[in-house]
Amino acid sequence: MKDKGEVVLTIKNWLCFSIYQLKKCGRIGFAIFLAFSLAISAIPAMASDSNANSTKPSILLDFTPSDAIMDPTQPVIYLTDGTHNRVVAVNYWNGTQTTLSFSLKPEHLTFANGELYVTLLRSGHLWSTDTPMTGAVAIVNPQTLSLTDQIEIQTDPYSIAVNKEGFIYITPGSNQWSPMLVYYRYGKEQISKSSEMFEAWSLAMLQPGTDKLYTTSTASFPPDTVNPKTYHPEDMIKTLGVYRLVSNQIQQEQNYLAVDDHISTPMRFSPDGQFLFNGSGEVLDQYFHYVTFISPFSDIAFDPVSRDFYTSSKTDNAIQEYTFNNQNSEGLDRLQPLESYQSSGQVAYLFYQASQLIAVSKNSVGEFLVETIPVPARKAYTSNSYQKQIIPLNFIPTQTILDPKNPVLFMTDAANNKVYAVNYLSQEIKSVQLDFSPERMAYENGELYVTLRKAGNIQYLPEVPGSIQILKADTLHPVDRIDLEFAPSDLVVKGDNLIVIPTTNSNARIRCYSLQTKQIISTGSGILGSNFAQLGPTLPRVYTVSTDPNITPHDMHYFSLENGKLGDPKTWPNLFYSKHDTDKNFRISPDGKLVFNGSGEVFDQDLNHVASLDHTFNDFSFSPDSKRIYAADHEGPLLHIYEEKDGHNVFTEIGALTTLGQPEATFLRDDQLIAVSTNEHREVMTNPSWIEFFFLQHDPNDGVLSVRNVFPDEGSKASSINLPLVLSFSDQVFIGDPKNILLKDANGQIVKTISSLEAINNLLLVKFDQDLQYDSSYTVTIPRSAGVDSNGQGFSPLAYLLNFKTGQEFNRLSGQDRYDTAVKISQEGWQKANNVVLATGNNFPDALSAAPLARKMDAPILLTTPNQLPAQIEGELDRLHVQRVFIVGGYAVVSSAIEEKLHAKGIETVRLSGIDCYATSVAIANYLGPVSQIFIVSGDSFPDALSIASYAAQKQIPILLTTHDSLPAVVKDYMTHNRITKTYIIGGEAVISADIGNNLICPSERIAGRDRYETNLAVFQKFVFDYSETFVATGESFPDALAGSALAGANGNPILLVSSNTSQKIIDILRENKGIMKMKYILGGEAVVPKSLVTKVFGQ
Repeated sequence: MKDKGEVVLTIKNWLCFSIYQLKKCGRIGFAIFLAFSLAISAIPAMASDSNANSTKPSILLDFTPSDAIMDPTQPVIYLTDGTHNRVVAVNYWNGTQTTLSFSLKPEHLTFANGELYVTLLRSGHLWSTDTPMTGAVAIVNPQTLSLTDQIEIQTDPYSIAVNKEGFIYITPGSNQWSPMLVYYRYGKEQISKSSEMFEAWSLAMLQPGTDKLYTTSTASFPPDTVNPKTYHPEDMIKTLGVYRLVSNQIQQEQNYLAVDDHISTPMRFSPDGQFLFNGSGEVLDQYFHYVTFISPFSDIAFDPVSRDFYTSSKTDNAIQEYTFNNQNSEGLDRLQPLESYQSSGQVAYLFYQASQLIAVSKNSVGEFLVETIPVPARKAYTSNSYQKQIIPLNFIPTQTILDPKNPVLFMTDAANNKVYAVNYLSQEIKSVQLDFSPERMAYENGELYVTLRKAGNIQYLPEVPGSIQILKADTLHPVDRIDLEFAPSDLVVKGDNLIVIPTTNSNARIRCYSLQTKQIISTGSGILGSNFAQLGPTLPRVYTVSTDPNITPHDMHYFSLENGKLGDPKTWPNLFYSKHDTDKNFRISPDGKLVFNGSGEVFDQDLNHVASLDHTFNDFSFSPDSKRIYAADHEGPLLHIYEEKDGHNVFTEIGALTTLGQPEATFLRDDQLIAVSTNEHREVMTNPSWIEFFFLQHDPNDGVLSVRNVFPDEGSKASSINLPLVLSFSDQVFIGDPKNILLKDANGQIVKTISSLEAINNLLLVKFDQDLQYDSSYTVTIPRSAGVDSNGQGFSPLAYLLNFKTGQEFNRLSGQDRYDTAVKISQEGWQKANNVVLATGNNFPDALSAAPLARKMDAPILLTTPNQLPAQIEGELDRLHVQRVFIVGGYAVVSSAIEEKLHAKGIETVRLSGIDCYATSVAIANYLGPVSQIFIVSGDSFPDALSIASYAAQKQIPILLTTHDSLPAVVKDYMTHNRITKTYIIGGEAVISADIGNNLICPSERIAGRDRYETNLAVFQKFVFDYSETFVATGESFPDALAGSALAGANGNPILLVSSNTSQKIIDILRENKGIMKMKYILGGEAVVPKSLVTKVFGQ
């Protein structure tokens, strides 16, 4: 076994994940952050010689291409030649051309999962025909330009898109309106047919990083009422749509109609999937909102590193470079032209690769050629200060408030009598149905107080009753209700005091109730009509503003609140004669000194006017020091950013953020700006509202380095005894002085340990020279001198105090049976998971290859019986909020009934299977994508596969199965097509014969011992694992170790196989190395790994 220095990954190789994001993932996320990353360095460009940027001779083509696509990793362009029924691969680096011929006419291309897909036509595209149209899709190995497979399809194919799961989307090429079809790459069968009819010649493309399919009509066909010989393209209407495959059903998510001159081909996504470029020059966002306009183009190519892009002119030989420039005072993106270039002909297809433009152009005599145009290498794009994501909602919130401690937004939906709680980290949405209309809310002591109306807020009529509903904030379960004799317009809560502002009557009195007795304890003076209210953050005051649109300007008051007694109202001076307008919306700054009104007017805490802003607003949020204000515009989709720098209430607008809709509410929490926006363009996007997030970075010009997040924090699960503490700062941090770091135990005694520091970008790692005690609480004080900025200045505040707890040395993850144990393992590792791998718990072969798949999808492995989903597994799917389940194996091991059960729960399924376990292992390997190494294990025995499972998962290396005597043909084919360069055979010749290793097409190495336990140890000695956490499972059965391989694989931890058959020699070696195995997780109950065995192995 390797020594400690070899087996534990070094700090310098840790990947710098955002700690804020990792907190969402729980134990898995932080373990990934600490344990298995590659060195932080730029990926080298494609290998090249000293003439890399010299202009290469153009390559003349002897055909007219109908489509072209660039190989993502090789200097090769693939082109379709419909005249000669072939695909031509042009290596622009050395000028060679290779061809692949077909019996049918090739037309369109796409590249996915390391394979080239080609549509094949049996006839030309026909405007109208009664003859059933068919075609095919060829699947080509790009490395050898040889046919891998061919799928017959029941339509005339036009555009093609293939997602990472192998689903093939085909739009129709004939008849004016036809359905879109979806085929499965590995089963070669049609799995879906759209209910919606698509216009022929519609283009299809996948949004990068998602499973959303975007389509656009090309308006090649006129409407039914127009003569196809006389129609004018400018009269056409084009349709853009967004679709998703859910449970094998094509579902539309968005639809957009555009006049022809606004939408033109080609249509391309930016590599990050945020922007949609089309040939007319209009740039849209992913929701079809207009962003900006550039010159019309014939094609566009992107540099994914710098985010620069290049467009080729529709009218001449010009190529224009554009850049996203965010080097401005606001740190916001500005799209601007950069350089221009010239091609030899008019460009039909344009690509970017390795600081070169590769153009397929048409010269003056009508010949097509491939030319290379060197361009300067641009610096990597530095992310702008504001990065956005959204959560769509299917209702319009009446009011939104933020939980003061948790990442939860509470929302009322008065139209549907509902209250919602939206966790914006997990995206879990809870709701409760109430019997009356909820409007305004207040939060206090873990409870939510909600106004309920039994009638509309009608002024100046006899009072109608209402009530205050009290809900438990974490569950939304009703706790209590306070009935009122009037309809409430708003409320505030402070301690035991509930202050309710009435709605009706011209001179309504504010009431203060005791939450204990539910009785009125004081009544304030009357104020006119309905009012919104807020508590003063620092002074014992209740501020109110009239909501009556007939009162102009809106009345503003504040009431003192002392021990439940309301004082007389203080009114905004010169109420009826002021030149300053007011609005019903207002927000008080966190320091309580300023009142920002929606009219744009700013008042001090005594309601004296102090400043004016140049817009009107719906809401405000503030930086913690109240110096930066984010204001939601009342008239447009903007969040204005103001700064107050001189202390004299002078506010300067420094920038603005664009929202998807009209921002109604805004909050700032942990460098996240949150906006709740309503949709004013329902024909563009179907959702009526959204929660939008802008991730704010520290402004390097403010001169203060501050701690933003830490891990572990007080809310984290217990940490390992040897993991460092990590502080995330607002900017790059440098190593300071570690000498004054103070560590204390639970008794307040100083722990004598030497601290050391390591800095990686904005992370500071605090390490100790000795392991801490198991199951113990600690407090560490880190002085500001420990982390400094580039000028040597320490961070703010003066010191950081962190409380954390270490875990137990031995932790058992077990349930009543193997299915329940898999659930316990899942609960240990995942708070939420979009994906789950589902394998049989009855038979091992099909499941042995699952660990790398689980790691790729960040998914736990759960087990099922063949014909029925166990109740505890179904419950775990619900807890995780799973969207997709990967079923490993055929219908004999996981039946169609289970698949149907999952579909009924709204969960998508992807089945990876073959005719036997060997083909199933290849299906999983294909899903992992291109690789150069593989592990080969016995399909007749499980232990060796489990020994390598976690390492294979971490490295994303496929596990392929074999018989004892010969390598299955399907595995041989996989190795050939993927050009495997190294094979590891796990297990001795008793399970995999010597002939298999001798006859492989590539070098091989056998990792084996005399039995399964020695092979397990040999795997540890060969490969590097992180032993800060070690998983212990029985070597006599497979289910517990299989489920554990997903958790161990995520963190690069080993799975140690033990049983009563473990030899004393191995036990002695394990005891010698016990010191490097810090936290031990026992998989399974006493029946499979008894405590006596654990004691025997580790000398507990």
